[in-house]
Amino acid sequence: MALDEGQKLMVLKTYNGFDHKARMKGFRWLQGELAAGRRAVPTICEACGQTEGKIAGHSEDYSEPFGDHIGKHGLCERCHLTLHCRFKNPEAWAIYKQHIREGRIFEPVKGFQAFCGQTLSAKGRGVTYRQGPTRERTILDTLT
Repeated sequence: MALDEGQKLMVLKTYNGFDHKARMKGFRWLQGELAAGRRAVPTICEACGQTEGKIAGHSEDYSEPFGDHIGKHGLCERCHLTLHCRFKNPEAWAIYKQHIREGRIFEPVKGFQAFCGQTLSAKGRGVTYRQGPTRERTILDTLT
């Protein structure tokens, strides 16, 4: 993979048993589907209802043949990053899911360091949010 000056090579960690190569293959397939207009870029987070900032498809399963399971869940960056941190920080994960059930729609993430401080360390305390509808369960409750 050729890189422009200043770019870093992205190396994805193994996730749900799928290594970097499998995950990147699925990501590239999804990018092709989006570019061809066969899939739409998500505009609302399925978990919290956020419509601002980065919202992208999340995959739990990168198996082939590729299909609807690639990029299946549209998630805002905060929900997406928290989901990926759930095994290393189960307490923050549980608290975050409760915040989302309570209807909190947190401001969009402003960098990975801010995310770590606000969501993992402070567990949402002091982060600006707007109130959305409360719910008994969210998509985050199904992704364990």
